[in-house]
Amino acid sequence: MSQTPPSFSEVQVGQELPEIVKGPWTSAHIVRWHIAQENLERFHYDSEFARDVWGLPDTVANGNWRKYCIAQLCKDWIGYDGWVWKLEMRYSKMQFAGDLLTTWGRVKRTWEEDGLGFVELEGGMRNQHGVETTPSIMVVVLPLKQGQEVPYPFVPPTGSEDDTTTSPLAKGRILPDAQYVTGEVYERYMSRPPSPKVESWDEVDKSSLRRMVNGIPDHDPLYWDEDFAGKTRFGGIVAPYVYPVEAYKVPPNLPDQLEEEFANDPNGSGGVGDPRLRRRDDDETEGESSRAIHPDLTAFFNGGQKYEIFRLLHLGEKCVAQTRPLDVYEKQGAKDRFVVSASRTDYWTTSGELVMRADQYGVQMDPSSVPAQK
Repeated sequence: MSQTPPSFSEVQVGQELPEIVKGPWTSAHIVRWHIAQENLERFHYDSEFARDVWGLPDTVANGNWRKYCIAQLCKDWIGYDGWVWKLEMRYSKMQFAGDLLTTWGRVKRTWEEDGLGFVELEGGMRNQHGVETTPSIMVVVLPLKQGQEVPYPFVPPTGSEDDTTTSPLAKGRILPDAQYVTGEVYERYMSRPPSPKVESWDEVDKSSLRRMVNGIPDHDPLYWDEDFAGKTRFGGIVAPYVYPVEAYKVPPNLPDQLEEEFANDPNGSGGVGDPRLRRRDDDETEGESSRAIHPDLTAFFNGGQKYEIFRLLHLGEKCVAQTRPLDVYEKQGAKDRFVVSASRTDYWTTSGELVMRADQYGVQMDPSSVPAQK
């Protein structure tokens, strides 16, 4: 964070935020991010697999990484006395190894409520060709000159669930000629039970934060400098705003997901994430994937994410998470139909404080329909 944070009275509709440029985002950058996240999906690091199996022009820069860029843009602009409350982003275009990526934002509207200043931003990420890859909406909170401090943990205004006006993640509907998401499929998906409440295996530690700081990269001393962080209102080192998603590494006492997947399919994409957070239908067996809506839809991509953030994870803390179904719908793509399946994960501290609410939108399609664009 290099610039002086704005006062709310200075913020004007149409005002541009200082851009953040990352890259060219090479394969080495992508692998470094994998080390931080422990993401093992092969089309992110295996160029031969990306080209020959998925028909892509090169390895793909992670969708899940983009949320840190959007959050950093907001955090660096408002400073430590403000709050990054809401982030919504749709991954409309792929980003590839070698891309130069610019994160941008613009003030869309402002309002005052409960003695605080609220700013809605529109923004996203553009590649070196000027193509928008990540249309986004963000809401940040600033103190008013004669108002109160922004509370931490953050307490949203009453009735504020739908403050953003134009979400990049529009809700779907059941198509009358649905190939995949019929009314029966919708009801079956939505009736899936939530996952158990799962405690992260690891606590937030300096080593994990070091890898994350380098992987984003965002070298904010709030994440690594005890003396600096201790003088902020957080009172010590904290994890980045959207870190709870990455808090769930695969526990070492579970079966090896890679061994299981590649034993069944040599062209498997690679396991990722803590399997304890996955939901299963009642008739599914332990270890069987519940992601696929239809057996032909075996290509999975991150379609977008939505976050509401209430506090940060502090050094030494673990979190507790639970995932449940949120929505499923079918869309017409440029070539074929595809399916979007949405889930919601709530994250708490082990003492029960709500840290973050995260909605995940997964895109499922036939591998032959994967858009191989550059």
